Amino acid sequence: MTASTNSPITPADEGVIGEHNDGRAFIRFERHLDHPVERVWASLTEPDQIIQWLCHRVEIEPKVGGHFTMWLGATDGEEPEETGQITIFEPPHLLESAEDDGSTLRWELRPQGTGCLLTFTDTRPLGERASNSVRAGWHLRMEQLPEALNGRPTDWVALDATRTEHDAIARIEEIYWHYRNQPR
Repeated sequence: MTASTNSPITPADEGVIGEHNDGRAFIRFERHLDHPVERVWASLTEPDQIIQWLCHRVEIEPKVGGHFTMWLGATDGEEPEETGQITIFEPPHLLESAEDDGSTLRWELRPQGTGCLLTFTDTRPLGERASNSVRAGWHLRMEQLPEALNGRPTDWVALDATRTEHDAIARIEEIYWHYRNQPR
């Protein structure tokens, strides 16, 4: 897996955490990607592209009301870790889903120069995984996406096989501690 260059975390990479007026917590990342909107859209909605960076296995019905199931680890026999329903599907610019745990994932794409701007927001009930560990996990996924778009997909089996030694786990820990030491 080439999930990380282990570059220092800059303020632009950190993402934003906050609270909506309705009391739900959010984590938001913005990333400029050197790929057109249509290419990035495929990475968000096509199973063979999703597994390159987000999860090792996915079932998705890319339409409003469509269901999705994601397996984040590399063991096929495990229970799915994320399930939900697509609530907004406006190709190739907006995808939003409501997860069964009460969270909402929103992916927005806008053309920017020769690439696009991705705005990702994870909104959760207050206290429900809206923490530094979730922020660190999404940060890592935000590093994996451009790698996959550049032809370097995540090696899920290698990641799980070496979970205690793997540099990606060290990267999550580094990101977690970085966020933990930031003022809220």
